[in-house]
Amino acid sequence: MDLSNKSAAELRTMLDNAARVGAAPKATAQRVTAAEAMRSAAQAELDRRGPAVRARGAVREASPSAALAAAAGERIVAAAGRALARFDLSPEKANTRSPHALLAKDGSPKIGGRARSKLVKRNPYISYRNGDQIAVLGFILRSEEDTEGRWEGGLLEPGKLDPAESAYCGPDAEAAEAAFMALLERIAPPRA
Repeated sequence: MDLSNKSAAELRTMLDNAARVGAAPKATAQRVTAAEAMRSAAQAELDRRGPAVRARGAVREASPSAALAAAAGERIVAAAGRALARFDLSPEKANTRSPHALLAKDGSPKIGGRARSKLVKRNPYISYRNGDQIAVLGFILRSEEDTEGRWEGGLLEPGKLDPAESAYCGPDAEAAEAAFMALLERIAPPRA
């Protein structure tokens, strides 16, 4: 039976159907034999395609860059908590018509435009806008092979993707957070 023209999803569905038909309480011997033939042919085709085709529900191992970006995202959320404890970053207090929420609606870091436009692989960040100044703290992974990434913290000019020259850009997360907090001290109202 040639199943080479079937997609991996179709092959997995065939496996599920064969198991269901073979396990049916009223299945005849002929149907059980046909279901087993179908199951073995579908499994053989999946095995031939190799490990790139995973079983339904299998958990993929995170790439090193995904793990690095996840750790950076956790650090960014922690920095957001420290910033919210020191400053009133509510949109109502921002002196602008288009305020920025510090985090995404679900409480995670926002995803940078460079990642959405595929200029970089990952770009979690937080930002606060007051007037024409935007304070940003973010992390950038240029590609899947990037094992270190780059932290950015400080002033971001509206309409630009890269921080201003006065901002911190480099491997040190603490320095980036310090630049972010220093700018917030200048542009954000303190917590009462």
